[in-house]
Amino acid sequence: MSVDTGARQRLAGVRYLPRQDGGINGRVEDYEVLVSADGERWQTVAAGSFPEDRTEFTVPFREVKARHIALKVLSEHGASDTFASVAELDAVRAR
Repeated sequence: MSVDTGARQRLAGVRYLPRQDGGINGRVEDYEVLVSADGERWQTVAAGSFPEDRTEFTVPFREVKARHIALKVLSEHGASDTFASVAELDAVRAR
């Protein structure tokens, strides 16, 4: 899942909001955050695990100049490991 911010800019994180209905299937557990200036070459800037929770999470990373930001899902909460769901995914701009 990726976001094109429209132009290269200083980015410092990503905000992820899990699905908000009653189920947990598809909520992201293990992830990597990647950035790209051109949408072709990607660089991993963060990795981790989200708890089984409905709250919004912010994943900070060292400031980079990029146009694209992606959340690569490595595993999800639930029994299937067949899909992931995201209610919202936003780039966090550097201040």
